[in-house]
Order: sequence, then structure tokens, then C-alpha cells
Amino acid sequence: ESEKWVSGQGFVANIDKVVEDYRRWRSIQPVRVAFYGPPASGWYPTPDARVYLAKDFAEEYQVPYINIKQLIEEYKQLPPFAEGGSDVAAKLQEAMAEEGATVPEELIVEVVQRKLQTPPCRNQGFVLDGYPGTRELAEQVFDVDKVRS
Repeated sequence: ESEKWVSGQGFVANIDKVVEDYRRWRSIQPVRVAFYGPPASGWYPTPDARVYLAKDFAEEYQVPYINIKQLIEEYKQLPPFAEGGSDVAAKLQEAMAEEGATVPEELIVEVVQRKLQTPPCRNQGFVLDGYPGTRELAEQVFDVDKVRS
């Protein structure tokens, strides 16, 4: 079976379509895994150090590893309205302005959804470590049709 693909704008301008067509043609699906359990269930001790199951799984399958705390810090460091951050960075900085403040759950959901919509997560898959904690949150996080742009 041969596949013909033509575009006047070129390969790079259409990389998302190329990847999507390739995956569909080869019947390739990205690896999408969420590790969740009681505290400390994501690691096991070894003689030399702790081994984190989710992180090791992500490295083994060469997919992005998503840790919520690290993701929030990453988005907080973006300048407001930066590429990929839009108003999320400003919202995070505002929410965390007070000492000891926690990030509102709907903001965490938005940050995770944005991360899951990045090309590496869409094309390769991802390992989500320790989040979401409830079925309702999972439904919100994985309802990618509602991701704000």
C-alpha cells in the first residue's frame, strides 16, 4: 500500500498532519499512562537509591514524564503571555503570591491539559505521575476538547 501526500506549504509547516497521517497509516498509538496510588507507592527502595516506577517507565518507553509539582513550577517560571504559557503563568503567579498558598484545582487541570496538548505528549504519549486523584478530575483533565487556547 502506498501513501501519497502533497502540500504546497512544505513538510515542516505541516509536521502535525504528517505525524498524524503516519500514526494512522502505521496504526501506531501513543503510550498514555497515569501512575496513581497511596503515598510512596510510586517508588521502591534499592540498596543504592530509590527507584521511581513512573519515571523509569517513561525513560524505558521514551515518553515525556509529567510530575505535577515540576509542571506547576515550569509554568510559574514562564513570563506572562509567553509562548505556551499565555495567561496561565500570570494566573499561577497571582494564585501563589501569598506565602503557603495552594494552586486552585481548576488551574492545575488547565496546566495539565495544556501540557498534554504539546506535540511530544500528543505524538509519543506520556506518563502522568500521581495525578489526577479522583475520577471527576480525570474526566476534566482528559476532556481535551475543552482545552483553552
